[in-house]
Amino acid sequence: MTDATEPETDDPSLARWLAEVRVDEAARSRSAAADLRSRRGEGATLSGVLTELAVRGELVGLVMRSGRQHRGHVRLVGPDAVVLALETRQWLVARIDAIAATRTVQGPAVAGESEPSTPSRFVRLAAALAEPGDWVLAASGTATLGGSLVQVGADVMVLRLDNGDAAYVGLASTDEISLRPGA
Repeated sequence: MTDATEPETDDPSLARWLAEVRVDEAARSRSAAADLRSRRGEGATLSGVLTELAVRGELVGLVMRSGRQHRGHVRLVGPDAVVLALETRQWLVARIDAIAATRTVQGPAVAGESEPSTPSRFVRLAAALAEPGDWVLAASGTATLGGSLVQVGADVMVLRLDNGDAAYVGLASTDEISLRPGA
C-alpha cells in the first residue's frame, strides 16, 4: 500500500529513490527532535533554577562552597544573589557564585531558564533586609563575624560585636549575610 501523498509508480528505481528520500527525511526529523531535546536546558543558570523554585514555593537546601548549609524558601533572586527565608526564622542573602549546590526534596526538575525576579544585587538586597539592631552574621569563605547591625554603607556593613568593638565588614568580599530581626 502506498502513501496517498506519493504518486504510484511501476518504475523500481523511482520507488527505491522515494524510499530513500522517506528514510532520509525520517532520520533528519529524528535528528532535529534529538537536537531540540539536547538544547533544552542549555540556557539553564543557577539563578534561573532558584527563580523557578521560588515560584513553586519549594523548600530548598543550599550547600555553600565554605561547607555551610542552609534550608529555607527562596523569596527573591537577583543577578548575583538569592534571598531565603530560613527555617530558623532568619533571613539569608547569599551570593550565587558562593553556592556549591542547591537541593530540593523530591520535587520535579526545573528548566532553570528563568530570569532573576529582581534586578537588585547582593549589596542592595542585604542593605534592604537589614535594620539597625538586627543580629547579623557575615561570612566570607570559612571566616564569620557576628554582631548587632549599626549601619550599612555603599560597600561596608558596621557591626557592634558582643565585646563592644565595632567591626567593618567589606561587602564586596562577603559570600553571605544571615540576619535575625531585632526584637
